[in-house]
Amino acid sequence: MAYKFPWREIDESRITVIGFETKKLSFTIDQENILQLLVGHTLYNDSSVVVRELVQNAIDAVKLQKRYEHERGKLSNLGLIQVDWNQEKRELSFWDNGTGMTMFDVENYLLKVGASKYRDAAIKKQFPDFSSISHFGIGILTCFMIANDIDIITNSEEQEDVNSINLRKVTGSYLVRRIKKVDVDRRIKEHGTMVKLYVRNDVDMSTLERDLRKWIVIPEIPVYLTMNDEDKIRIGYDSLKEALVKFLNETGRTVDGEKYDVYEETEGNVTIAYAVRHLRYLSDWCLLEIDSMQERKKLQVPVGTCVEGIRVEFTTPGYKDCSILAIANIKNSKYQTNVASVLT
Repeated sequence: MAYKFPWREIDESRITVIGFETKKLSFTIDQENILQLLVGHTLYNDSSVVVRELVQNAIDAVKLQKRYEHERGKLSNLGLIQVDWNQEKRELSFWDNGTGMTMFDVENYLLKVGASKYRDAAIKKQFPDFSSISHFGIGILTCFMIANDIDIITNSEEQEDVNSINLRKVTGSYLVRRIKKVDVDRRIKEHGTMVKLYVRNDVDMSTLERDLRKWIVIPEIPVYLTMNDEDKIRIGYDSLKEALVKFLNETGRTVDGEKYDVYEETEGNVTIAYAVRHLRYLSDWCLLEIDSMQERKKLQVPVGTCVEGIRVEFTTPGYKDCSILAIANIKNSKYQTNVASVLT
């Protein structure tokens, strides 16, 4: 009989060991402690990443839905992501008209730590050039940083009914309830997902708009915020240049091409915008530095690096500590938003 190495299986029952313990050891995981670790400050040092994670998940879902519709020759509707905050009820909701989740998706991606639908072999094969923002599959866990209770209603075109799931405690067990499509909110009646967080009383939500703007710079899908049923507030910009121009104008430095100017350039899959100021006595231009650390603390300065429009770094692109007013965005690459962001 011919044998090929390496062997698929080895019968260890008749092996005798000398000088070793017969029992083999390996790493094991205490699920409850690991889940508590993932939602604690040992992983994320900034609870505002909750809004980043949920918005970027929504963006990916809408982008993928557009791909499905394009493949079917269907004219795609404009994608939309809506964030709602109700101060009285302390409810923070995220709505998107993306793909929604089937029961398979809920079980194998939503509730499986470290698994991401967008890294699935079937998705990669069907859409090899699809570039997702999400990567690690732990976005829903971050919600427990600010909420103990979470409701999810998700509608996929692949199912006749809508899935509704209530998450109570990160280590709990959950049941999925089926809802008729005619009974769901119009925003997800065709397809999409709603994630509602019941925010704890000890969580400060006064910086919600600022937190969204901190992370969401030039989203591919429009993002809007509504606070206490007031008018919608648009989050993000159409371009990096627009972000810098708005910041300079708001801080009293009019971008007129005479004293200040902003340029935007693209090389490959990287776009960068940077500000310059005119040197009065040398009659030349130089890169504009941020005036002081005090200004950085008081204002939300658009400096850093983005992946698919979501900011992941907060220092001048290519530098560790430099304070040149510049911001970059990387598209269609292997890079995704990082797990533990460290703000500087």
